[in-house]
Amino acid sequence: MLANIYENGKKKVEKYWPDINEDRDFDGIRVQYVSTEVFANYEFRVFNVCKKNVQRKIEQLHFTSWPDHGVPLYSQSLVPFLQKILKIPNKSNSPVVVHCRMAAGEGSIDFLANLENIRSQRANMVDNVDQYKLAHLVVLECLFGMHTSIPCNEHMDKDIEALLQSNVIKAQLKYLADTEWQDKAMDTTWDVEEVPINTDKDRFVDIVPEQQHQIYLARYPLQDGRSSYINAIQVDGFRNPGRYIVTQQPMPNTLGDFWRLVAERKSTLIISLNEINQDDEQLCPGTDMNFKPDVKDEYILVAWGKWKTKP
Repeated sequence: MLANIYENGKKKVEKYWPDINEDRDFDGIRVQYVSTEVFANYEFRVFNVCKKNVQRKIEQLHFTSWPDHGVPLYSQSLVPFLQKILKIPNKSNSPVVVHCRMAAGEGSIDFLANLENIRSQRANMVDNVDQYKLAHLVVLECLFGMHTSIPCNEHMDKDIEALLQSNVIKAQLKYLADTEWQDKAMDTTWDVEEVPINTDKDRFVDIVPEQQHQIYLARYPLQDGRSSYINAIQVDGFRNPGRYIVTQQPMPNTLGDFWRLVAERKSTLIISLNEINQDDEQLCPGTDMNFKPDVKDEYILVAWGKWKTKP
């Protein structure tokens, strides 16, 4: 299964199985949810399916990290899922059911010699450049990648502790550095907003947001194209795309942009990881943390469209 029940808050597909430890009837076929294993990018579920006096065990692999649009950013997220599929024995030689939301796109990854044959049998298979590149990187990762998946179960803490006490983490970090080119290869081919150069809004000229993850502000004023720029990107959390916004410590000329970002994204928590250097001339004057008021009960007015925000 290569689709999620809900994407961006909207229901996309029907849930055709019951909740864990429950059973449900589908036109005379009884489905019981027996067990589940949760991984970072997929879930492995086991069902007992009964019709009259015949019972079968059905296993379901559900990839949960395929975005509503485009393809997964990292081929490494798909490989453990594929490896799990290959490890499941199929003694009866019965067909494997593969489905996504629209019966094309996500379930269509194949390439090279087989691509023409597949496309002749079903339309829209590997129908864009991003899918074509991802297919190659997934195969490359299957052949030469590292095993990094850890089940999210009661043993997870012990597994992580064992990794920390070994040299595995160091090897994995080196592997990530060596395969950085793959991330760049998957840079989106979609059109992105053209924003005039805003070097005066970057604390460091060599640390700028990549377009694929960049966040844009609403223009204010509308005619000012530079006003949509902020040095900030979205970062995925565990099974939560776009969970974090990573940005630089605000400068005097980006203080308003910072609070517009907080307001527009409806953020309720700010985590500052900066060591405060009082000799840094780029720190906003009048406060230790540079983006908050001097004393309790004071506030900063920031122009935001037709409103004034009071952080």
